[in-house]
This record gives sequence, structure tokens and C-alpha cells, in this order.
Amino acid sequence: TTLNTEQKTEIVFENLNFCKEDLIVPFESIKSCIQLDKIKIVSFDIFDTLLSRPTETPSDIFKFLEKITTKIGINNFFKIRSEAEGKLRDENANLDDIYNFIMKKENFSKKDIELLKENELALENSFLFARKEIFELYETAVKAGKRVIATSDMYLSSEFLKHILNEKGYKNINKVYISNEYKKRKSNGELFAEILKQEGISAENALHIGDNLLSDYYFALESGITAFYVPTAFDLFLNNTKARSAYDISSDVSTKVIQEFTMAQYAMKYHSKNHDNSLVNNLQEFIEIELCPLIISIGLFIYNNKDIQSKYSRILFASRDGFLPKLVYDILNQNKQKLPSEYIYAGRRAYGVLTNADVIEYIFSDINADISFETILSMKFYNNEFLNTLKLNNEIKLLTLNSGKKKLIEYVEKNIEKFSIEYNLLKENAKKYYTSILNNNNNVKREIIFDCGYSGSVSENLSKISNTLIDKIYLYQTSENRKRDKKNKTRTITLLEDNVPPTGINIIYEELFSPLEGGCVGFSNALPVFESIDFSPKMKSIYEMIKKCVSDYCRQFFSIFKDYLYIFNSIDLKTLQDNFVNALRENNNFEFLDEIKFPDPCYQRENFSLAYKVCDVFPFLNVFEGTGFESKNQEISRPIILPQKKHKIGIHLHLFNEYLIQEFFIYFLQLPVEFDLFVTVQNEQFAKIAKNIFSNKIIKNLKKCEVITYPNRGRDIAPWILGMRGIQDKYDLFCHIQSKLSNYLGVEFGNNWRKHLVENLIGKNAILDILNSFENNSNIGCIFPDVYPPLKNFEIENDIPLEGMHNEILIIHSLLKRMGINKTYSRANQFFSQGSMYWYRPDAFRQLFDFPLKLEEFPAEPISEGGTIAHALERLPAFICKYNGYEACTYNKFF
Repeated sequence: TTLNTEQKTEIVFENLNFCKEDLIVPFESIKSCIQLDKIKIVSFDIFDTLLSRPTETPSDIFKFLEKITTKIGINNFFKIRSEAEGKLRDENANLDDIYNFIMKKENFSKKDIELLKENELALENSFLFARKEIFELYETAVKAGKRVIATSDMYLSSEFLKHILNEKGYKNINKVYISNEYKKRKSNGELFAEILKQEGISAENALHIGDNLLSDYYFALESGITAFYVPTAFDLFLNNTKARSAYDISSDVSTKVIQEFTMAQYAMKYHSKNHDNSLVNNLQEFIEIELCPLIISIGLFIYNNKDIQSKYSRILFASRDGFLPKLVYDILNQNKQKLPSEYIYAGRRAYGVLTNADVIEYIFSDINADISFETILSMKFYNNEFLNTLKLNNEIKLLTLNSGKKKLIEYVEKNIEKFSIEYNLLKENAKKYYTSILNNNNNVKREIIFDCGYSGSVSENLSKISNTLIDKIYLYQTSENRKRDKKNKTRTITLLEDNVPPTGINIIYEELFSPLEGGCVGFSNALPVFESIDFSPKMKSIYEMIKKCVSDYCRQFFSIFKDYLYIFNSIDLKTLQDNFVNALRENNNFEFLDEIKFPDPCYQRENFSLAYKVCDVFPFLNVFEGTGFESKNQEISRPIILPQKKHKIGIHLHLFNEYLIQEFFIYFLQLPVEFDLFVTVQNEQFAKIAKNIFSNKIIKNLKKCEVITYPNRGRDIAPWILGMRGIQDKYDLFCHIQSKLSNYLGVEFGNNWRKHLVENLIGKNAILDILNSFENNSNIGCIFPDVYPPLKNFEIENDIPLEGMHNEILIIHSLLKRMGINKTYSRANQFFSQGSMYWYRPDAFRQLFDFPLKLEEFPAEPISEGGTIAHALERLPAFICKYNGYEACTYNKFF
């Protein structure tokens, strides 16, 4: 059917949006295109391309703006600002137009309007940052001597945007084109036409790069400009179904922006990386994607909590799981606008000597009853000289509380003087340390400490030691902690009041939040003494990585949001925690924790890994979860077996749906064998684009490319059979593919049908199977994909005859006579590629290309779904192949 422009654009968008995940081009290939001699100007979209916002949509900026405006007495500004452009009904309005409209509509004073506008511009300036991988493309263009321009459909001015671009490092942008200044937009192609006019350049000499499927890709192509679609950071992050299912976006604006910032950081680092198996594929990605947003949210909660910041003189962070939270809090507080922090060693072995009644209770409390007496003493007394003076015999050494508690107590009592001297020395050193930390301000009646949680024992014991009430900041608390608060008159502030994580996740928090050091076993000269642990090189590298990732993430966050940290005053830690847990559940990512081993000699005889500790208690959903059976990364990779013989290969692509060029470009980039390419297109304008993109300077194994303009008649059949005459018979093997859509059964159906056909012909694994099949069996004449299963079901359910519904059989018999094939085509011969895409030996199809056929025999568009010579011809290739003594086979392994 004939469609108007709006209908066509809508269909194009639906198709592009459906397959956009398959359009991610390696940046090296885009760089190669930028460097082509023919390209003189490189144009970049601005927002989400040159510059990233840590927000998925512009309206998220307005939510932050509302938090600012509320402070100056203007409420509900998010709704006012986000609806203003629509109500103004001027798509080319500038920022002054928008705010003048708001002033009249809402009866704001000019002073208020100027203040609002000033805050919006300040937010934009602060939140925008250069997108690292796009910056590399920009640098490539500058070094290649190209003229670099930027363009945007935007209400901000070119002067403001050029200033920001310059400030963010884009110092060689020659000109900025903005829709509101030219009253023309990229989103209908008019701004591209204006740019070509202003620059005095032909479309074939321009290249545009951007993130909008229509504005930056489709309409650039329609304007004759070579274009590449580059996904936004958020599309890259959520680039597959598994990622979406494992990552929830919070409805809380502050938390959502933290997540969006995380996505932007991720995209800059992992552009176009394959994440088919899992959202996170290694421990570093887990730290960057899941731990970093969780830990900065803890820091922001403490930083912005008025109750905490107003009632205390400082914030204590308890060892060891307070290490990363303190690191984050200090980065956020580097301008010293909030309470100072102090790290305090507060483990059981650190303060235990001050909380036990006597030396015997100290020695035998908080101990696994199966640990030997020798091990008990080494944990309780760090002074080796003292331990050597005891001269334990073998029997005493090996006794445990289970096997000889009475004998052990008798031994201590017998040597009580010696033990007491050492015990009192430990107490004295511990008192010095805790006095220096907790009693450095005698006027302080209350302190507050961060600890992951959960029972309140740390707070209770430190309160006893210091005679100061120690309140708590916990992730969550137990009923035991509530009882202790009531008894001790302390209080607890929790981030996860009613959202206790699954059992075992608390252990992960504690160990990942920790520094790489042994437990504090005592003090000397008011300084901590640590147990000696020989950490593995692997674990050392892990903890260096964790600290670096968290530090880099938080410093980058601070650099962007430093003036707006107060806005993050609501945190949805539950969603972040759910994502944290989901990322562990998928693809057996508990394996990441296998190399982390912190000993806990008081309670565990063996040094178990963190994975072991967690998996021993975690509530798995079924018997397979958390096992190697769930790990897709363990599947053997497909070996690349190239054909032994170097075949001369030709490929014909009929590119009617021109905007699918990027999809086929990606396929050709991945082809592992040398080939020649022949592309048929409808007009000379697009032929120039195709020549730029399908260049052997970009596509490694492409030997030559010929782009042929061909009238829009005969669908893909006429361009193939007539267009490849005199070409395809010069090759050992030839392939015919097309940019098929067939949306008459829906966008999903049409696009998946094409992917089924193309993936099973030129997918990088399929092509090797097919070429090797031809090489190993000289009887094979053609190979094509089997019927797309949903299509097969549709044909069965609707009783659609395979010979066609519009007398195609009569045309088939006529064609066979014209080809000199004296054989009847019957039901038994109905075997063909539904979608007309093939690999073949040209000799197997020779009659198809030799008989007299004219373009005029193919009716002009629009045509129906049957009844033409094209529909008859698409049913004949396998029949002709068999007539010529070859085998016709199907291949169907992928998609």
C-alpha cells in the first residue's frame, strides 16, 4: 500500500526500535569510516552522544529542578516545566520562549523566571559530561583533518551548548547547529538539508553520528548523509533481555539518577561488549554495576540525613565493614560541609578484653568449642614472647572446650599470675586506644556509629567501655537490637528497616565493605595490632580493584553532583539491594566470591571462601540455582573451522529497506572469509551512502563492493536474477540475501523472520558450517534456512497452500517451459526458501539466470502478497537445483 510520510516514519521507527539491539557497531569501524577520504564533515548529535547526562530522560533533570525550586517556595515545578513545551505547541521554541510561556501561564514574576532559568542552565552544565567513547570518535575526526560540527533538536542556544562542549573537552567543534535557531529539525530531515546548504557540501561527503533512531539515523540517511546509530548509555546497559530482567529501575528520583549515572559509567567502559549470558560477567563488573551504587547510596544517606547531621559531632565507622562506607562518605564530604568521620576498630577481639569479667572469661568466651587450646591462645594473646613462655605440652595444646574444658580452666588457674599480667597489659593498651577515640570530648553524651548491623552488640560494648551512649546507623536490625536499644536507651537508624536481605547477603556486605587486613587482635601504644594473614595474590588484586572501582566511581559522581548532593535526600536501597541479589542469582555469579577468604578463627576451623559461607545459608530457589549447571559461561565456545579451500565467494544484498544498512554492515564486519559484495539499491543518492559504509577499508574480509541502482520492481527477485546475470556465474559459491520486513503479521514477526533467514546464512558461525558443507559434499547445489516456525504455524492454521493462492502454479509451469525444463512442478516438489534467500553453486541455478526475462514482466509496485512472476520464481530455485543433479538442503541452527 501507498503510505504517507507520517505512516512510513511510524513503521520505520517500529522496525528500527525492535531491532536496535542488533545495530551496535564497533567503534573501530566507525573510526575507519570517519577516516575515509570521501568524508569531509563529521556531524555529531549532542545530547546522549557527545555529552551524557546521568539521567535517562530530560524530564529527570526537571525532577531535580523541582527539589531546588521547592527550597525557594515554588511547588509542583516538575509538572509545570515538563508540560510547558507541549502546551506551547512550538517544537522549535527556545528556552526563553518556554520560560516566557511559564511566566504568563503561572503568573510568576520575572525575577522568579530568571532564577528558575538560571538554575536549569546550571543543572545542565553541571550534570553533562563528555561521553568517553564518543570523545574518541571526535578525536579521530579532528586528527583526520575533518571539519567537526554538532547538531541538536534542542531549546538551548548554540552559544550555550558550544560553551559547554568546549568546557567538557570538545575544543575543536567548528559550528553548532540548533533547531530552535534555524526553525528546522533533524527529526524531519530539514535541519540536515540546511546544514548541507550552510556548509556548501554534498551529502555523500558528510557523516552523522547520533543516538536517535529517527532523527540521527533514518532522516540522515534519507538526506543522503552516511549515518551511524550509536545507542545511548542506557540502551547499551539494558542491551539484552537478561539485563532487563535482572535490573529494576527505582521510582525514587534520587536513586534512579544514581542508577542512570551507573549505566552511563558502564556504557563508557563496555560499549558493544557481548553480555548475552549475564548482566555482569566478572567480579569487577559486579562491583561497578551493583556494589558501587549501593555503597554510594549508603554514603549519601548519611551525608543528607538531617537527624544524623544535627544531633552528633562526628560519625564513627566501625571496622571492618565500615571501611568502604567511610571512604565514600569522605569523598562526598571532601568540602567539609558535613560532620567529620572517624574509623574505629570494633571487632570482638579488639574490645573483648574490656568487656569480660576476668582473664578466664576472656580466654574462653566467643570461641568455637572445637578449636584447639593452642589456637585459642594465639587468637587471644598476640604477643609471641608471652606464648613461648607458656611451654604448652602436646596434650594441652590439642585440647578443645569440647574435649577438655575442665583441664584447660585448671591449667589457666595454675598459671593465673602469668596470664593476668598479660591480660592486664592487653586491657591497658585497649583502654588507651578507646580512650583516645571515644573520650576525646568529655562533653559528648552520645555518639553514632555506622556498622552493617545487626544485633547491636558493638554499640552495647562500646557504650560500656566509653560510658557514652553509642547510637547506630545500620542497614537493617534484628529484634535483638531493638531489645538492646530499649534496655540501653540507644537508638538505631536503618536504611532497610523492613527489607531484610536474603540470608547470607549480610556476609557479602561485611566482607566486600572491608579493607584487606586481618582482624584487630589488640592494641599497642594506642595503635591496632592485626592478625597476620598471608592473603593470596588473587585476593590482593581483588581488593585493590574494589577500592579503586569504588573510589573512581565516587570521585566521578562527586565531580558531577558536588553542588547538588543535597538533592539525593531519599534513597531506595531496597531496589539496589534487589538488583545486587538478582545479579548474584543469574548465571551462578556466586562464583565471583570464590577467591575471597577472610579467616574467622574464633568460629571457623577452616578458612572458607566467601562463596562457601554465603551458599551454605542462602535461600536458593531450586536445586540447580547456585550450581555450575546455571553457569552459561562454562559452555564450550564454538571452534572456528575455516574451509580448507579458498572459495571465490560472492554475496548479493538487495537493500530495499535502506535503513537496515547498519544491521547488514555488522554481519559483513563479522564474516570470517573473503568475499565480494554486490548491493542493489533504489536510487543513486543511497548508492553513495552504501559505498561509504560497505568499504573494504572498513570491512576486513571484503575484497570489492559494487553498488547498483535498480528500479523498485520484482521485489528482491528481479534485482537478483536480472541484476546478477553475468556476475554470479564467475564465483564458486554465491549468496542472495535481502532486507526483508514483511510486517503484515506484525513488526516482531517480520523482523524475526528476516533474522532467522539471515542469521542462518551469513551469521559468523552459520557461514562456516555452510561453506564447509559445500566443500565436503560436491553434490550440494543450494542451502537455505528451513521455514520460520511462526510462519509455518500460520500457514498450517490458515490452510495456505505452498504453491500459492493466486494461480502461481500456472506461472511456474510457463516459466519452466521458457527455461527448457521439461518437468512438471507438483506438490512433491514444493521445497523452497520462504523468504527467497540462498547459498548456491551458480551452476545449480543456471537456467534461472539464462532464460529470456525482462524487467517489464514484473508488475510495478504496489503489488499483493501473491500472483506475480516474482512469487512464482521464488518457488523454483531448489526445484531447478535438483533438476540439474544437485542436492537442495536446509540449514537451521541459529536464532
